[in-house]
Amino acid sequence: LLMSNNGEAFIQIESGTTLNINSLTGFHDYLIAGADNGIVLIGSEVGLFKQISLELQGNIVSLSANNSVCYGVTDYGEIFHSQDLVNWDILDFNTFYSGYYESCNWTTVVVTEQQVAVAGSSANGRPVLFFSTGGNVWTNRNLDYIDMHGMPAYLTEIPNAMLYDVIKDRFVLACNQGTVMIIPSCSHCNELHNLGTYQNLTAISEQAEMLVVVGEDYYISTTNNF
Repeated sequence: LLMSNNGEAFIQIESGTTLNINSLTGFHDYLIAGADNGIVLIGSEVGLFKQISLELQGNIVSLSANNSVCYGVTDYGEIFHSQDLVNWDILDFNTFYSGYYESCNWTTVVVTEQQVAVAGSSANGRPVLFFSTGGNVWTNRNLDYIDMHGMPAYLTEIPNAMLYDVIKDRFVLACNQGTVMIIPSCSHCNELHNLGTYQNLTAISEQAEMLVVVGEDYYISTTNNF
């Protein structure tokens, strides 16, 4: 792990694991890391990480937290959360919703004060987005939109990262092939944007109402146009 407190010099923090670390989030006074093989690392900027092995089939690929709960997802379709970092509730989404929803592999999770969003791909390779208010009942959100010719279309690129824009009350998906999708509260008002690159987008953040998107091959873009 690398950390900077001044925006310039980075210090290296020993995590205590040789597994791939795929996601980071802050929860209360702790730094939480998600790794392969269902490993959660709990520590701080001074190190001394505690390793927890959850009963997960997949690799932890994304973490997110608000003031009261920490959520994570795996590439095996599992969704897990904890309010105290000791007791963890695990939902095997694909088993629980078998016959109702297609099996899903998650890539990203975002927790807001009102709801939880998870995104990824279904068994047929289509991008998917689900919402929940309490983490137990999940509802599919359609990823359709109106294209530049005024015709109905559907997102085809897999989302790899997501954020919640508090000011505009919307989710933003960063997807493959330089694609960004805006998900507002209105279920019929999705917008699709292309950043003019074919690089797969891998992370997204917001700073002073400016979206910052990064992707493969050191791609980086900033925009406030949508």
